[in-house]
Amino acid sequence: MNNTTSQDNSQFPELLLFNEVPWMIVYICEAILILTGNTVTVYIFWSIRKRLKRTSYLLINLAVADIFVGIGLTLLIGADIAVMVKRNVSFLLTETIILIDISATVASLVSLVLISLERMFAILWPFRHRILKTRYFYVSIGCVWLLAALNVVSNLRLDSDPTNDNAYSTFSAATFITSVLVITGAYLAIWISIRRNQIPNKDERSTRKNRQLAKILFIVTALSIVTSLPYGIIIAYTDFSVDLFAFKIQIPKVAQFANSFLNPVVYCFRMPEFKTSLKNLRCSC
Repeated sequence: MNNTTSQDNSQFPELLLFNEVPWMIVYICEAILILTGNTVTVYIFWSIRKRLKRTSYLLINLAVADIFVGIGLTLLIGADIAVMVKRNVSFLLTETIILIDISATVASLVSLVLISLERMFAILWPFRHRILKTRYFYVSIGCVWLLAALNVVSNLRLDSDPTNDNAYSTFSAATFITSVLVITGAYLAIWISIRRNQIPNKDERSTRKNRQLAKILFIVTALSIVTSLPYGIIIAYTDFSVDLFAFKIQIPKVAQFANSFLNPVVYCFRMPEFKTSLKNLRCSC
């Protein structure tokens, strides 16, 4: 029994977030903001889904992915506190945290890819976008979570190989790089199209709304890349676990988690429908 306990605890140090109380306070605040902000976001986007139409489903999916990021962070904080007070942490819990963290992070990033492609399609080919059936949106959302699941499987297989000291699998690295390239290409295509004014002008109001929404989602995507990219670069180093508590590791991790609660802030300041619904919700409460 003692041997099992010792093995369980030995598996966990590589997942620790912090070894000092100030960092613990920062991560607890982030977890609260992520869970609260994105829960409210899901509720608001669901309530205004008729005004945003099918784009709201993609935004709800992004918020759900960020909620799972918050759940994974909460579990990680709880496990960290248990280790700090010298309590036992089961191997099953560490594997669960890995599963939630990887799947939620990948799902959040790939959701941004899906949103950027949807906006590009809406602006470059507005008439085809209007006749696009809703089931394609559901299938696309399913593909997001399927890709997240494949990343989990690839990383679990990597963990089972004792000779491999990489932080993340090659498949996850390829997913991250490809996602950033696709997002960049999609918004670049939108920007070029708007600059050249090649969009049909038969429905100015619809075109204007599409452009405005594209700008808002571009800000969301840009913030996500800026906050996630440093951590993506850091995990590429093989000494990641050695320098886990170093300042150069903690700052990118804080930025990565901050990405999951910044989206509701952008929606609040840039999206009138979201701001109005938030005020109504606050008044009703």
